[in-house]
Amino acid sequence: MSKAFQAQDQEAQALIDTTAKEFSLNEAQERAFRIVANHALRSKPNHLKMYLGGMAGTGKSQVIKAL
Repeated sequence: MSKAFQAQDQEAQALIDTTAKEFSLNEAQERAFRIVANHALRSKPNHLKMYLGGMAGTGKSQVIKAL
């Protein structure tokens, strides 16, 4: 899923964009956030299994807070 992916619902897309800015997510954090957020908007999504890893201080918790 690319960073340029847009939700079909404009209101949902605006919320995703606002949340990403509000939490000051960096590029990698924003990519992870958008993958999960956009997946949640699907009508019948398959299970999403995603590993969010990295060393201490890389912002994993910031992504979780944004979600």
